[in-house]
Amino acid sequence: MRSLEYIDKPVSAEVLDRIATVIGADKIKTEGENTVIVPTTQADVSAAVKAVIAAKGAINTKNAKHHAANEVLLDFSNMKDIEFIDTVNMTVKVQVGCRFEDLMNAVAEKGFMIGTSPAGKDATIEDFVYSELPGVGSYKYGTIKDNVFNVYAVDCNGGNIETGYDTLGYYMSGFNVTQTLTASAGRIAIITAVTLKMVPAGVIKAEAYEFADADAMQAALAKVAQEPSVKPFHISFNEKKAVFAFQGDEAFVDLDMAAMDAICEGATKINDDLFTGIEGAECMCPKRPTFYIP
Repeated sequence: MRSLEYIDKPVSAEVLDRIATVIGADKIKTEGENTVIVPTTQADVSAAVKAVIAAKGAINTKNAKHHAANEVLLDFSNMKDIEFIDTVNMTVKVQVGCRFEDLMNAVAEKGFMIGTSPAGKDATIEDFVYSELPGVGSYKYGTIKDNVFNVYAVDCNGGNIETGYDTLGYYMSGFNVTQTLTASAGRIAIITAVTLKMVPAGVIKAEAYEFADADAMQAALAKVAQEPSVKPFHISFNEKKAVFAFQGDEAFVDLDMAAMDAICEGATKINDDLFTGIEGAECMCPKRPTFYIP
């Protein structure tokens, strides 16, 4: 975010001193050309945003893909708490510095999962929540915006925003601010925490096929899309190979996989373990290796 009267120059020492008075000097550091603030609360973020915008500056998250030279950056590495896991309403509130893998492990202990998630094992909530990118599970559960119930954020004036509710989705008439902020890349507000929808974990199984050619694979994918009942958790394909993953109660997952055999009739079912070793890749979440084709 940047001031409407933005001046492309570093934020002054006076402004940084004012921020330090509120949040503590130990939370402010310099990295290269950028001043970096490491907040621990939403109040810290609010104080920083308010001061920087009032000084006609710009503020962004450190994890953003692009930074301007004189932007103040917010490093959320110290805001990584899972604030609650509500097994009755099936929601979880988590700060944006939390790694998605850590969140998935925590909700898995309660018998749940998040419907869609990034593939990388070091990806944080912040990395995923600002985007409208698909993830593992998006075929069944949609993108991240479809799995967020509530967003806690700070607007350009330093004001606190809560866009929805922690126990149910907001899908009434009018603007859906929750879904707007989750695809905003931090340009509208700085997100500090989100409440995500959980789903019962069940089991996840995957099977792979090799088709005669791209046309045969396309025909199978079209059949899957037109199926009233078969709903893969995730689909991956490369050249003539495709992987279909299913999630849910094991009895229903087995029925779905049997239906996939019929849909892919004529294709060669791959029984070899294509995925051995991929769990050792540094960028991969080790619990999600079977949805990718090497």
